[in-house]
Amino acid sequence: MSILGKIKEQISSASQRALGIDGIRYQLQATLEKLDKLYQIEGRLVELEARSAQIDGRTALTNDQLQNLQSFLTWYSNRVEPWFWTGNFSHNDPEEELAGLLFNFLPGNGLLNVGPKTSAFAKAAARVGYEVHHLEPPDAIASPEGLKTSGDKIDFLNISGEDVDAGLVKALDSIRAAVVQIEFADDNSLPANNGVQQKVRVPTSEIIKELRGQSYYWSVIIFRTEAEGFIRMGTNLASIPDKAWGTIVFFRDHQLFLKAFHWCKTTLPRYRAARLAT
Repeated sequence: MSILGKIKEQISSASQRALGIDGIRYQLQATLEKLDKLYQIEGRLVELEARSAQIDGRTALTNDQLQNLQSFLTWYSNRVEPWFWTGNFSHNDPEEELAGLLFNFLPGNGLLNVGPKTSAFAKAAARVGYEVHHLEPPDAIASPEGLKTSGDKIDFLNISGEDVDAGLVKALDSIRAAVVQIEFADDNSLPANNGVQQKVRVPTSEIIKELRGQSYYWSVIIFRTEAEGFIRMGTNLASIPDKAWGTIVFFRDHQLFLKAFHWCKTTLPRYRAARLAT
């Protein structure tokens, strides 16, 4: 082969190699472009996952809101019309009105009345919508354990004054009702000793002390006196005013107490205890 032929062959071979390199370069460029698209797709997938997580969170929140709404509608459809003060209630029995107000905020509607079934308060509570259970004397006197077996969960416990003794007061801790209402009378007016065995009445200050030990830290006192022609209220007193009678309503929950307090202070004149002597 001539020198010119060899040169032409080498040039042809170099051209083919150059074409091969160009092909490889083209393939690399195409591959890089595909990788760029994959990176873009991956970024979009990450963004979609983040959005999906947000949607899941919003869906969970919406489900919770729907459940809350469903619970509210169920409660609303089953509730008894609330018994609110209209401005013309009987000033002789504000305790009944207060029990009607509290009915709207208690977790249940169970009320245990320790005392006569014929009491005006028990009848009024039944009209409000409470499911009233009764524990009558002598059962209430002979067996405070009857409190523990008096039916379903009790949210409101009402005890008439003549049925209060030390054993019964201590047994209240086994019920742990949201509201405990106890009638009281003037501690100085002790019953006469007529030879008949009677319950040893617990001083009201001792009842307050015992219930505070059972986590009933807050109370509203609704009371009457012979010297005044109207009913007063007080809060969180350690003892009752002299020559007074009425009811003390005890609370474990501060928010529930506040609802009772705000109602009472707009309805009844407030009693303020005298300052301690210095």
